[in-house]
Amino acid sequence: MRSTAKWRRSLNSAATLTRRLAQGVRLMEVLKQPQYSLYHVQEQVAIICVAVNGFLLDIKVENISAFIKNCIEYLNAQNSDLMKSIAESGELSDEQESALKEAIEAFKVSELKNSI
Repeated sequence: MRSTAKWRRSLNSAATLTRRLAQGVRLMEVLKQPQYSLYHVQEQVAIICVAVNGFLLDIKVENISAFIKNCIEYLNAQNSDLMKSIAESGELSDEQESALKEAIEAFKVSELKNSI
């Protein structure tokens, strides 16, 4: 019985470690900003939100930069009021964060439909 519990804990630890490593690889990829192409503050906030909230875990590493580029374009076009409010406030309120996460999720759904 003890060995089964220990085995389950080690499996959970391995799964957690695997997820953290995958998250770390994606965070490193996100930090690779294109040369001579600076992001505005609100775009940086959105990119960090995408990265730290697990939105990239199902995206292949080699597709992350294209995903980020398309996501920023989508947010600027479809959620310009939200992006403007983030830029003007200089902060990310709970309400803005929630709206940003919803917008990113909507983008992922639209990307999935477009890729089929």
